[in-house]
Amino acid sequence: ALAMPEVEAFRKAFRDGYEPPRSAKVLVLLPCSQRKPYKLSRSHKFFSRALDDSGIRPFVHEVMITSPLGLVPRELEETYPANQYDIPVTGHWMRDEESIVRAQLAALLDKHEYSHVVVHSGQATFDVLRDLLPENVRHTCLKHPTSVEDCARLKEELIRIKGELGTVDAWRAGKDRKLEDLRALATFQFGVAIADDLVAGAIAHGRMPFVKLERKEGEIQIGMTTPDRGVLSLTLEGGKVLAKHGRKRVFIGDFKPKGTSTLFAVGVEGADPEVREGDEVVVMHKDEVRAVGVAKMSAESMTHLKRGVAVMLRHTASSDGKENKAVKRAPNQTAEPAERAEQVVSVGSAVSSSPEASR
Repeated sequence: ALAMPEVEAFRKAFRDGYEPPRSAKVLVLLPCSQRKPYKLSRSHKFFSRALDDSGIRPFVHEVMITSPLGLVPRELEETYPANQYDIPVTGHWMRDEESIVRAQLAALLDKHEYSHVVVHSGQATFDVLRDLLPENVRHTCLKHPTSVEDCARLKEELIRIKGELGTVDAWRAGKDRKLEDLRALATFQFGVAIADDLVAGAIAHGRMPFVKLERKEGEIQIGMTTPDRGVLSLTLEGGKVLAKHGRKRVFIGDFKPKGTSTLFAVGVEGADPEVREGDEVVVMHKDEVRAVGVAKMSAESMTHLKRGVAVMLRHTASSDGKENKAVKRAPNQTAEPAERAEQVVSVGSAVSSSPEASR
């Protein structure tokens, strides 16, 4: 489990791309749970009550300590594989697990300066991480994380920290935090530069896992989170941001994908080498954005194979430049022959000159 490609990809994206919410002042490290996502578990409902009662939850960054992923921030708990992994809990850390958790924590603390750190996990976990944490760290778990006494101790510690933070507007901070959480999710998914462009001048509304990212008071939707994927699903406007940065692109011949939900590999001329199955991608002809969707193959596979679905489309551009929502077919329903014929173009090599190897 520690070396699974999906697990290693999660840890790498966390270390290299992810940035925490900028307004987070208090880091609270919590244990994971058997049920996924964590927030549905009985233990995390206890933690949530303590955080809500403290009155400073919008300023708290909740991060779960777990193996094999290392650390999972609350805003990433709906993403794969954090939303469905399973591993036996023995109560003891193996050396490899200790190294992973410590590396992830060191990366997190390098990215953001927290004024306070609270560890609400067992003594064994605290001992593994203690030398990486600031001197003023508080450990609130003396018996068991879900015990009445320890949950009360967590709440009391956060209330004490609230006094040190001074006058805070939790309601206003809560509204701003929703957009910051979306930005943090986007940094994990696309990197900092693209995340900043996606949220520039935007507003976020809704409740996880259904949060919309929009501009101009709802006139232009950039993307939305959904429970089936846990990441940002982009519209054509969001896809244009990916195209601008030269990331996650799939190139096709000179045809416009119709209002169907599939782009077949036979119609793909090339793709950025970084594209992996499950990635959010923008479908382009030269410099023109034609569609957005989810990759069903790696860049190498969709470029060289002549059969199979390369991208499940979500939105396509119509001939008048407007956005169409792709129509999903039943699993056993395929495209009409004439429709597939439009995608028969010469299959070339990947057009991106990126030196990165295919993941």
